[in-house]
Amino acid sequence: MARFRFRLQTLLDHRLRKEDELKRGLGEIQRAIMREQQALEQLERGLREAAARHAQFAAETVDVEKEQLFRNFYSYLCLRIEDKQETICELNEKLDAQRDRVVEAMRERKTVESLRDRKFEEFRLNELRKEQAFLDDLATTRYVVNHLIEGSESAR
Repeated sequence: MARFRFRLQTLLDHRLRKEDELKRGLGEIQRAIMREQQALEQLERGLREAAARHAQFAAETVDVEKEQLFRNFYSYLCLRIEDKQETICELNEKLDAQRDRVVEAMRERKTVESLRDRKFEEFRLNELRKEQAFLDDLATTRYVVNHLIEGSESAR
């Protein structure tokens, strides 16, 4: 039996590599989002702890300089939190775009795979036809040979 050879195998391999690369990029973006979310949670935890310490400190004494330092620190943390939230928002947009690219790459790959499957089925059916034709020829030849042998035996 002949071996199936898909003429567009190189294209299919390229699309598989492209899809894998895009999936890796998707994973990298997801890991970046997780890192940023962890950093955001840490900043928010720090903000809550600072506010709790400030409330405790403010109840005990009134120190204008320390109050100003706290407000500056609190403002700094709020700005960092906003920056992290913005970064996470941007990464989520990148994630959506990357996910769209992965879906499109999968669609392109599946198109070529579908073509390959159809071509393989055509090849398989063609091979079955060839095999059936060979078996038919073999049966015809055997019949003719047997018929000739029977005819020569009856002539004796």
